[in-house]
Amino acid sequence: MEFSKEIMTHYLFQFGRDITIAKLELLSVFKRDEVNYHVVIDADEYIVLELDEGDLEHVWANIAGSIKVAKVFSRQELVNADFLDTIDFYFPKNYNLFLTLLGDQSNTLDFESAIHKYCKTHKLRGTIKRLDSHDPLKARTSYEKDSESSCEVIIVRDKKEWVISQVVEYADPKEYYYLDTKRPVQRFSHGTSFRLATMMVNILGLEKGKTFVDPFCGIGTFLMIGMLQGYNSVGIDIDGSVFEGARQNIAWLKEQIGSDLSVRIIHGDSAKEEFSADACVFEPYMGPFLKELPTERDARKEMQKLYNLYLDIFKNVYKHMAPHARIVCILPEFQTQEGTVVPLPKDIFKQRNFQLVDLGKEFPNVSLTNPIEYTTPDGSRILRKLWIAEKG
Repeated sequence: MEFSKEIMTHYLFQFGRDITIAKLELLSVFKRDEVNYHVVIDADEYIVLELDEGDLEHVWANIAGSIKVAKVFSRQELVNADFLDTIDFYFPKNYNLFLTLLGDQSNTLDFESAIHKYCKTHKLRGTIKRLDSHDPLKARTSYEKDSESSCEVIIVRDKKEWVISQVVEYADPKEYYYLDTKRPVQRFSHGTSFRLATMMVNILGLEKGKTFVDPFCGIGTFLMIGMLQGYNSVGIDIDGSVFEGARQNIAWLKEQIGSDLSVRIIHGDSAKEEFSADACVFEPYMGPFLKELPTERDARKEMQKLYNLYLDIFKNVYKHMAPHARIVCILPEFQTQEGTVVPLPKDIFKQRNFQLVDLGKEFPNVSLTNPIEYTTPDGSRILRKLWIAEKG
């Protein structure tokens, strides 16, 4: 059900967990697919963009980090019941109205009062949700409509104005749940989620039909996402058991979707194998399972081992990738008993002639840094960061 008021081509994208990664994914898809856009508001948990309405469906079908898209239909300095009466909701008597407040919520009493009065007058059921922008997990509100006869309105504050929008798209987590539960080989205690893998593949900015390599392919999560997103891929893993799992999962997905894309899976050492690729994406082996926080001394010893392992693999990846090819990867840092954090040496990319991508230069109208912190599950003793590098 639509508002009768003319809708401008301003869209609010609300991000889920890992907000900065989700923002980078969205803008990377725009750049890759040559979609024209203008940044209207760049906020922490959402972004408002001016966008051609015809591009929205394509963009939404390709991204994983945004949980809602809302069309902006009004910007008002003052919101009251009289203003709401100027909008033709065309609600049935039992219509459900859900109001979500994002960002600065320090001056919402007038708005809430107007909504309550409007709902009471028109005999509507209304709910107001306030999101905690400081907790990315709490910011993950419902992914789908509560019913077909409901409407969600998102309100944000931009300087002196209220920006009011109606949700038109909801992410569907069932898509990833199906892949997780139906693939022949599953490994829930290790590996990358399908949602994160999709974001990382999109951040590569790779033209469809090109090839990426995953040098720590495990049971094939990145390879499966690559196939779904239209990429050829090469997966390498030294562990024979997960190599076989990747083969089974890829064979299953090919049968499911009828893909003829090339997926080459190699049982071998990523520091030595021969391949050809246009980009590289992975979440690597991060050392033995930690039952407790290590001492700083032990953490530094383990980090040195990982540093040497990654250097060897980066050397081989550099050798077999196209000029200016990109790496998108998640790398670890160790928390210690002493309360310190042991990171990888900062020169790990430079040592192998890769340069960190300047995201501020690439996307000058938004706030982005490289690397980006990745939200680590509660209780994890390993911190993680997302890095984007380019072959020099």
